[in-house]
Amino acid sequence: MLKIKYKKEVYEIKNSPNELLLKDFEYVTNIFNDKERQHFEKWSEIFVYLGLPESVVDDFDTFAFIDIIKEFNILNKTNNDIIKDFIIDGELYVAYDEEFRLTVKEMSLIEHYIDKNDKRYLGEVMAVIYKVPGVDKTINFDKAHIHHKAELFRKNLTADKVIPIISFLSKKLVKDYEFIQEQNTI
Repeated sequence: MLKIKYKKEVYEIKNSPNELLLKDFEYVTNIFNDKERQHFEKWSEIFVYLGLPESVVDDFDTFAFIDIIKEFNILNKTNNDIIKDFIIDGELYVAYDEEFRLTVKEMSLIEHYIDKNDKRYLGEVMAVIYKVPGVDKTINFDKAHIHHKAELFRKNLTADKVIPIISFLSKKLVKDYEFIQEQNTI
């Protein structure tokens, strides 16, 4: 937690990936990526969302506010190892057995969910990747099942479990899409 002192009060806000739930991380990254907002407007909204009263944010000294931004580290100090599995409500969810990989079916679904809502898709991406062992494939890829898991993950998973997937996909997709686009121009 980041402790912010304002006048005689001390406020705490979430400040690391293991403190932010997936739903919070989606919201914060959406604000970061909003090209319509100015920098101070983005940071103000993020800090209010994370629990700092709006009146405090609005009245803060600009230079003190910049110092707080410098301390904010939800994207720093993150392990980039993709987590093999996790348990939520007593249920095991597994991404891979030996080595992480994505099937064409999984990648197609991930593309679908990103295209469907480019502001809120991380829950669905995680729901496509992490499955309950022993459950039939058709159920794992059923849209209602994915939606249910996505909401469950948003409410229970912390961002430190999601960031490695995002990092992997962004690096991998850039390389792979460049290759695919080259192949389409031949």
